[in-house]
Amino acid sequence: MFPDDGDPFFRGLQAVYDEIGEGLPSDAHFPRPGELRDYAPEITASGLFDVVHVRHFDWERRYDAEQYIALLKTFSGHIAMAGWQRERLFGAIRAGLAERPDGTLRRHWAPCCTSHAGGSAPAGGGRRAGLSGAGCTASPGVRRPAAGCAGAGK
Repeated sequence: MFPDDGDPFFRGLQAVYDEIGEGLPSDAHFPRPGELRDYAPEITASGLFDVVHVRHFDWERRYDAEQYIALLKTFSGHIAMAGWQRERLFGAIRAGLAERPDGTLRRHWAPCCTSHAGGSAPAGGGRRAGLSGAGCTASPGVRRPAAGCAGAGK
């Protein structure tokens, strides 16, 4: 997620992703708070649930270079990169953050939670109810959106 006052570090880092062959498509969208896609229409259309509530939980966290690199090392897109790609990217992160007075970046998180209940009874009777947080997180630094998440960025 990229709020209007978000950290410009991520847009600047896109040049490095382009250089290593992991850039975003030219029509990529950088979603702002509240713009992440939820799956309420699909859940409702399934007939299995009546969507009760959709909520976005947006927050910011600061990372120093090593903390952010440790986070990126857990993302499948970065795990799949060749070693030279990760080293170039991680070097650019270290160098860029070393130039900042506090040495940190501000990364925004935006999970989307859909609570649902009711609808058609499952086979064998009973009610369906549940809570799904389908991983709808816009992720600066993530090479590709998480499964099911439209518009997740780098």
